[in-house]
Amino acid sequence: MTSKTANTNTTLAAFNQEIRAKIPVVAALGIEFTQFAPNQVKLKVQFEPNRNHVNTVFGGSLYSACALACYGLFRAMAESSGFTEDFLVIQEGDIKYRKPVTGDFEVIADPQAHLDLTKFLESVQRQKKGRLPLEARVLQNGQECALFTGIYVMRIPN
Repeated sequence: MTSKTANTNTTLAAFNQEIRAKIPVVAALGIEFTQFAPNQVKLKVQFEPNRNHVNTVFGGSLYSACALACYGLFRAMAESSGFTEDFLVIQEGDIKYRKPVTGDFEVIADPQAHLDLTKFLESVQRQKKGRLPLEARVLQNGQECALFTGIYVMRIPN
């Protein structure tokens, strides 16, 4: 896909290329962003590179895909607000594994109703730091298999 996604300047193809360059394990895990917009980020993940010894997806791969989806959501939301700094990293994360994943799957990150991106970005601009809670869901065949919550932090160097 080469078209621009809604309300952003970065194309889906450009974001996939950028993320693979910045975080090389993305390609190794078979992850591809299929939607990159401030209202939702989706990625699809291949089963085979993430398969474990009991023929389900390795829990660490699920965690990594969720953490990445949340990062992508932040990037899409921030870009739509005209914010270009990219110093966001995960501070803490928690994942609830609800059922085994046995094939290709997708991860969806949506902004939560209580999320105040404007307040976060103002804090970052004013104090050079901020904390942002984000959430992602792992879905296989439309069923939720895991729920990830993370706290992301941004510190802008002086």
